[in-house]
Amino acid sequence: MQKINNIFFKAALAVILTVLATGCIFEKMDAPKNLQNVLIEVNVSAGQMTKATEAATELEKTINSLRIYAFHNGRLAGHYYRLGTSADPIYMDLELPDGTPSVDFYVVANEVNMQNGTSYVVLTDKMTAAEIEKLSFTTFSTGAGLPMYCKATRTLTVPELTGSSTVNTAEGHQDHFLLPDKVTFSLSRPIAKIAFFAGSKSESAAPIIEEVAVYAKGTRQFMYLFEQPAASLEEIPVGTENKILFAGKKVVDKTVTEENRSVVNAYTSISDPAYLSEIPHGSDNWDEQNSFNSVVLHVKYRVKEGADLLDGYVHMPAIIRNHFYKVLCLISPEGGLMVDYMVSDWEKVDDWNLSYEYPTYEVSTPSVKKAATMYYDAGGDGGAFSLNFRMTAPSGQKWTPTIQADAADYVVRVYNGSTEIPAPVEASPNTYTIKVIPLKPENIGVEVKFIITYTPTWAMHSELLLINEGVMWTGTGATDDLIVIRQVDKN
Repeated sequence: MQKINNIFFKAALAVILTVLATGCIFEKMDAPKNLQNVLIEVNVSAGQMTKATEAATELEKTINSLRIYAFHNGRLAGHYYRLGTSADPIYMDLELPDGTPSVDFYVVANEVNMQNGTSYVVLTDKMTAAEIEKLSFTTFSTGAGLPMYCKATRTLTVPELTGSSTVNTAEGHQDHFLLPDKVTFSLSRPIAKIAFFAGSKSESAAPIIEEVAVYAKGTRQFMYLFEQPAASLEEIPVGTENKILFAGKKVVDKTVTEENRSVVNAYTSISDPAYLSEIPHGSDNWDEQNSFNSVVLHVKYRVKEGADLLDGYVHMPAIIRNHFYKVLCLISPEGGLMVDYMVSDWEKVDDWNLSYEYPTYEVSTPSVKKAATMYYDAGGDGGAFSLNFRMTAPSGQKWTPTIQADAADYVVRVYNGSTEIPAPVEASPNTYTIKVIPLKPENIGVEVKFIITYTPTWAMHSELLLINEGVMWTGTGATDDLIVIRQVDKN
């Protein structure tokens, strides 16, 4: 028996050694060659800051924590973490082979605000790409910054380093070669946003809204941070409680006509914007029920004070992450509802599916702070104040340069190369030259205020871009969003 046991032991040992040896071979085969310690500058944007009048908009772009993972061929090549807000540049250490490696980046913002039940989501510096892609959460607090994410692949240029190569000497990054590449990531939000508006069809009636709620079946028990296939989203259990968008008593004090039926500011705002989980299916028409667990709004209303309390139901389309849905509800004196989905424009992603990304833009500021000046040059643009400007996102967003001055004295023009183009200008990869041109020689000493505005798709007012952040162009009254340009003598 002892002999048999020894045979089995030796056989098992041989198998184990073979497996170990094989594993070593595979490890050597899979191990990257010529690994270099490199450093890369990273820019992360949730949209440029503006002087938003709605407090929520600031929260939607605040970054309270930031974590970045980098993978090369499935292997973790670098990790970065920062807690708190900061305007300092990000430098990330990476371990990559020389050549032009393709690197998969995963960016997670505001993990400190994501919870599963009563516990916060915990991320580590050793997570795999598969684990990151399946990150989920049940709740988040609107007061601590929205969860945001980005997944992107970048091809980097890594030189073959030698002992004479220039390396970084900054503390914490010693002997890491600073790559010429810079990478930029634009964050998205994993949830959607909804707001409810109501209007009266008759001037003689003043309907009253008492409640707007999302049925529980249109909510979800958890949300994925990163994008998932529809099949995975369909497996998420529905919620157990209705989501109240508005509860109280609000009089609908605006009359809506056929001419302004699709204009948001023609309606009374009923609910503050709220957040929804993405849902891959919904109804094709607002008054058609479907068999899916999609979003259904329950509206409790009266056609006037003292009238019976009525129930209305709005069947929503599929809910897409990082989009804003505005529900425009028109109430007749008889109690009927008409909900404007702008159905004809659905496929055009018009006012119904609205991105609430914040603008990503660049402005050429002076290397040192200086006064902004211009001079009259016989009506030409030789003495113009000029700057280069580019807005790249979101798609469809428009911007307008504006001067606060008499049109007979000054003019602002936008050029794409040598071609003048009209404003407003739609976001694109192009860099434009903006010129403020004096038209009269006698206005020496006159100061002109210059701004660039944009109107967010979810707002009914224009906002100012921070084109003078840090007051790089000085002058009386100059602010982060305002450049004061002074006309001076040509000589």
